[in-house]
Amino acid sequence: APSSQRDISQKYILGKTLGKGHFAKVRAAVIQSTSEKVAVKIIKVRESNKQKATLRKEIEILEKVGAHPAITAIHDVYLVSNELHIVMELCEGGELFDRLIENGAYSEESARKHMRNVCSALQFLHAKNIIHRDLKPENIMLKTKNDPESSLRIADFGLGRILDEKRQARTVCGTWAYTAPEVTRRRKYDYKADMFSFGVILYV
Repeated sequence: APSSQRDISQKYILGKTLGKGHFAKVRAAVIQSTSEKVAVKIIKVRESNKQKATLRKEIEILEKVGAHPAITAIHDVYLVSNELHIVMELCEGGELFDRLIENGAYSEESARKHMRNVCSALQFLHAKNIIHRDLKPENIMLKTKNDPESSLRIADFGLGRILDEKRQARTVCGTWAYTAPEVTRRRKYDYKADMFSFGVILYV
């Protein structure tokens, strides 16, 4: 269960807002004991059973993921009034999407190196029966800024799913340009849907 409001203020110092969306924002923060920089994703919690179930699912996935060098690390989860605060690794390089817009496609050598790391992360997730379901350049983060060799991190498990005993899902979700055809056609699918998205990202 998420910790209380008192705990987060004792352990972290919240800083400026790094980005905003419809129902969430990300703020910079510092761990008081070590001065390490982190990011805090703040999600507004509405009185909606559906949203609460979605948030519980995301927290369950984040807890099950564990540690992998190409997956955004999660430090803590707190419930602060009507907001959920997820404290995570800070990726100062921003989104892979912005990197592609600014600098264009990677060289084949760099793309091969970085996509191998992302593929390793997917293998790690799929071995735990977790599918991401929204892989796209906006959900892959660069660890460091202004570094062409920056390592990558898979982020945002809001649409993630722990597969059932049949290892299949049916929900239509994701971002159309990167979504596997079996998902958009409302057929049963499994972790291979992530691999289709991975292939589109590699092509881009």
